[in-house]
Amino acid sequence: EFLFKVSFGDGKKSEPASRPGLAILGEDVLKTSGLGNLDTDQLEEALAGNKISIAFEMNDNYFSLSGSSDPKEAKLIFQLIYHYFNDPGYRLEALERTKKLYKQQYESFLRTTEGIMQIKGDFFLAKNDTRFGLPHPDTINQYTLNDIKNWMTPYFQNSPVEISIIGDFDQENIIGLASEYMGVFKKRKTFPNKNISTGKLIFPKGEQLELKLKTKIDQGVVRLAFLTDDFWNIKQTRQLSVLSRVFSERLRIVIREDLGATYSPYAYNDPSKIFKNYGILHVVAKVKPEKHSLVYNKIKDIVDSFLVDGITKRETDLALKPLLKHLKVIRKTNRYWLNSVMANASNYPEKFDWANTIINDYQTITRDDLMLLAKKYLRIDDSALIVIKPVNITE
Repeated sequence: EFLFKVSFGDGKKSEPASRPGLAILGEDVLKTSGLGNLDTDQLEEALAGNKISIAFEMNDNYFSLSGSSDPKEAKLIFQLIYHYFNDPGYRLEALERTKKLYKQQYESFLRTTEGIMQIKGDFFLAKNDTRFGLPHPDTINQYTLNDIKNWMTPYFQNSPVEISIIGDFDQENIIGLASEYMGVFKKRKTFPNKNISTGKLIFPKGEQLELKLKTKIDQGVVRLAFLTDDFWNIKQTRQLSVLSRVFSERLRIVIREDLGATYSPYAYNDPSKIFKNYGILHVVAKVKPEKHSLVYNKIKDIVDSFLVDGITKRETDLALKPLLKHLKVIRKTNRYWLNSVMANASNYPEKFDWANTIINDYQTITRDDLMLLAKKYLRIDDSALIVIKPVNITE
């Protein structure tokens, strides 16, 4: 078997500003429309008996066609790639089905803490920027196939194309097939500059949002958010991921074990790949409504303890040990090299260097590194608070 990923275009960051949510709709429509001359059922029938898969995906900063194949089917894969670029499917039935499913999903999200966070919480943390959160189904319903076509066609026709392949394959055969099927494309644009910012984002420092959740479950969420930074200072990004792990462990000890107030509090850093200087370290605790204030104050105490008492070497080592073990395992997998290193490397060739430095970067993280980041980013007065509370509903 070999795995492949064809990267092109600018991904979700190129979604038209006047069409919030078009990326959600467009991805599913292109996934389920097959090719122009073959719908998904016909395409599946045509490929029956062949050990291959291929799917369209919108990533933050590039589009892709990816899948897997038996080495003997390499020619068929390149034929499929060729036809996806020259004759992508845009089907009305796929559009209508996607709109219907989106509405169902949106309504179900209003009943879960994670879902309402996606709809309204992410929107709030970007100061109500429409590129965040999930738009109302009424907004999605206004979009047409032409909206998707007008956005995507220039990328299919003009974007430079990068093909990454890993696994069991004959290199000369692959190069020949790439020349035969991709070499016939007309001359395309060069790869774009690394412009990761598509407009400055504002973080709601010191602000609070209360969300009401329609549920019979007597449980809510306290979520504290700290503005950090974007993804591309990779050493800092790695250090912030370890700081989040240390934070998670303190949450576990203080809130779960000492108070018994929540089962699985956690923290994680979410750095943006497409918005400059924007990333958020989230602190999340699921608790009963009557304990919201108590838990919030305990989180504040933990933040204060980072700044006053610091971080111990033991805490740092405890956070790093399982992470390093995990990294050593995933570095042996083809999916890691394809998706985290090779894909879109034409725009970001430094990702190959990052793959070589990842173990050392984590091994050399010290408590002092983490304390510097805690002092830089973990300021309570600059944080944003989201409280999600249940609203009782009857049968």
